[in-house]
Amino acid sequence: MMRVQVLPLAAILVVVVAGCASTPAGPPAGAASPETSPTPTPVPPFDGPVLTLVAKTQEFQQTELTALAGTPFRIMFENADTNLAHNVTIMPVGVERPVGEDVPGFLFKGEIIHGGTRAYDVPALATGMYQFFCLPHANMNGILTIE
Repeated sequence: MMRVQVLPLAAILVVVVAGCASTPAGPPAGAASPETSPTPTPVPPFDGPVLTLVAKTQEFQQTELTALAGTPFRIMFENADTNLAHNVTIMPVGVERPVGEDVPGFLFKGEIIHGGTRAYDVPALATGMYQFFCLPHANMNGILTIE
């Protein structure tokens, strides 16, 4: 009697396991498929002044920027050169631009990006003239006036 009850249960298990094995596995629920890209991270809110700076054809489209002294500000940086890596680095005017990425003296150094837009939150700076430049490209530079 017990033998009769075990065989039907075993037969059901074989059918269920075989059915699962032949079903193609898909991505986990909520995972992006290989054909789509994940949603970009939203830009966090910012209550201070926002400056726009665009890198295109290996040049900054704006070579003069102005911000208020003692006030943090945001640079919305767009790298329109999708095949080149750019960033924004800030130092006082008259200070020799160092060579390399990991050297002291930068007042601000934004992450190097390969295309797209990045929000750089710059700390408050004192009144004066500053140079901004792209760390990978010496010819990309401009003047930031803090008044």
